[in-house]
Amino acid sequence: MEENKRLDIFKTYEEFEVLIAEILKFNGFTVKDVSRNRDIGYDLDITKNGKEAIVEIKIQRNKKARIDLVKRACQQLFFVHKNRRDTIPLLIISSSVNKAFKNDIFKNYGIVIWDIRELFALVIHSGDLYYKLEEFLFKLFGEPVEEYSVVDTKVSSTLIQDFLNTRITDKEGEIIELKGKQLCSELSDIDPGRADFSKFEKKCTEILQYLFNNDLELWKDQNSTLDGLHRFDLLCRVRPSGKNFWEEILHDFKSRYIIFEYKNYSDVINQGEIYTTEKYLFTTALRSVAFIIAKNDGHVNSYKAASGALKEAGKLIVIISAKDLCKMLDMKDNGVEPAELLRAKIDDLLITMSR
Repeated sequence: MEENKRLDIFKTYEEFEVLIAEILKFNGFTVKDVSRNRDIGYDLDITKNGKEAIVEIKIQRNKKARIDLVKRACQQLFFVHKNRRDTIPLLIISSSVNKAFKNDIFKNYGIVIWDIRELFALVIHSGDLYYKLEEFLFKLFGEPVEEYSVVDTKVSSTLIQDFLNTRITDKEGEIIELKGKQLCSELSDIDPGRADFSKFEKKCTEILQYLFNNDLELWKDQNSTLDGLHRFDLLCRVRPSGKNFWEEILHDFKSRYIIFEYKNYSDVINQGEIYTTEKYLFTTALRSVAFIIAKNDGHVNSYKAASGALKEAGKLIVIISAKDLCKMLDMKDNGVEPAELLRAKIDDLLITMSR
């Protein structure tokens, strides 16, 4: 995948941000978009009746939010708020967050969370915005959202009044430990080559566990087939955890097991590495998907070979560079589902495949 390609999740996020700005303006907020200044670390400045808030906007593909990602989004907003203590930190998320969690986050860290329910409350008096929100969420989740869209008409005014009555707090502490930047730095410090392969292997596994520990299980390294002919660096099993990227892999490619191969090469990997990995994949054993993690990405011919393996044998082989891993670490620490990068790579492989 080309470096300058935008992930679909971020294109979708930009659409959501525009919609959120419209909803806030409809409810009497003055809105300033600051999201394009990456150094600021949040998306919108909003003001109403002299009360100012800094707003972080997040989307997830599940109707029920993943709380680990919500915590990470709150942690980043908490960091930013230390330099904007005169404002209310407000997290707006497309999914449903339970009330007890919202209350705990506000009580302990002063962060206000508006989820899908509050969003429908804010558009209850606008047929146009109500329809836009409902349509956007249907596309995002792939299913209707009726259980969240029935709102008492009085809720919106109560919600706005609660915002205006919010006491700005000065909290300290840590919501969740963010290790992405540290792990990326440690990975980057490992020299390419055979001498440091063991270090590269261990660090990549540590990173994958940090990224996907809630979604994958088993984590069996140096696993060999019964005949002893093939040995793969890491084997994981998809953990049943609701609608997510890995469940899509299980459904679309009939692969309950995922292989990860590590290539700590000085040069980009070639098509030969794809052909070798393809031999490990066996659809009858529910093992038809592999991710090759390469220090320096892959040659154009390796991508062509991966496309051929998918087209001819239904075997999915995806190349992940060390830069990709660091990007996913940054995504997770910012409360964005890191598997969106993998989804984008698979989309790119499928839509560019020829007959």
